[in-house]
Amino acid sequence: MAQRGDKRCGDVLFVAGLGSVVGTYLERFRQDAPFINAGLEQMPTDWLNQRLVELGERWQVDGDDTFRALRSLDH
Repeated sequence: MAQRGDKRCGDVLFVAGLGSVVGTYLERFRQDAPFINAGLEQMPTDWLNQRLVELGERWQVDGDDTFRALRSLDH
């Protein structure tokens, strides 16, 4: 089990936070959900980054809707 301060604990929180953002997008844009759930499309990078800002997250997504990389705002 991950201990406080253990990097794995942060990864779990990161994944949970990202899951919440994806869930919000799928609820708001139900017409896109089947394509995103099937892995045929991704939610727009701009929308994702704006939502992360609204949530006070310290990371962003770089790239386009085809290839993405995560970037910490702390570095």
